[in-house]
Amino acid sequence: MDKVDKPRPLEASDDFMRALVELQQAKETQKKFEKVAGEARSKHERVKGMHARARSKQADLVQGQAEAQRNFEQARYRADDARRKGMSTHRWEAEARHWTAEGLRSADGARRWGEETRRKEREVRTAFEEVRDMTEELGDLQKATFKMEQRLNAVALGEKFGGRGAAPALQRSQKSLAVTEKATRALKQILDNANRGPDQVLRLNADAEGNIKFSFDTPGETDSVVTHQGSTVMLIESPLPTSLQGATLDVQETPSGPNIVLIR
Repeated sequence: MDKVDKPRPLEASDDFMRALVELQQAKETQKKFEKVAGEARSKHERVKGMHARARSKQADLVQGQAEAQRNFEQARYRADDARRKGMSTHRWEAEARHWTAEGLRSADGARRWGEETRRKEREVRTAFEEVRDMTEELGDLQKATFKMEQRLNAVALGEKFGGRGAAPALQRSQKSLAVTEKATRALKQILDNANRGPDQVLRLNADAEGNIKFSFDTPGETDSVVTHQGSTVMLIESPLPTSLQGATLDVQETPSGPNIVLIR
């Protein structure tokens, strides 16, 4: 049976519980906002579709108006020709009147659909601005959520490796390990693409010189965890090895691609 992940006694830390509650609230807000942003994007697509149909209808009516004008001119020509030949012009005059009325109807329809097109253009712009603003706000919420995850990790690692007094300051603590957003994102990508067993995540291992390597493992009772968007991505043994204390786990670009490195 896999061991239950107990990175720290929750009842012993008010700081940890406050950070956990704040993170849960931030994730709920983010989830609701993602739904609203999704609805805004759907509305934007619907309005774009209605705008395209309005423009198409307007174009059809403008074309119909031009065709009515051509038919009217042809009927007038035939009426004049019949008049010169002393023939009845009744048929051609009636047809000219018909195409005159048809042209007026097409012109009126084109005008109305032109107004509808312009109205839909305004709606498209408004919907686009809503999507843009919500995307920006959602990005801010995601950043805030990540910072809260980092704070939760800071509290957890600080309490485990530096005592309660070190909990609020992971990245400033000389006895803690800082993990950047790039690093947690890279760890999550590795896990998503890895062939691993159930409940296995990455474990950070380091030798006395600070050389690091990763292995797949399940959480142990004394392990501390690092998360990304609510998912555990890395385990760290306790007590923290001396070679990791005060260091930062980050991602650096290399000629062969991104590489997770330990920076002291």
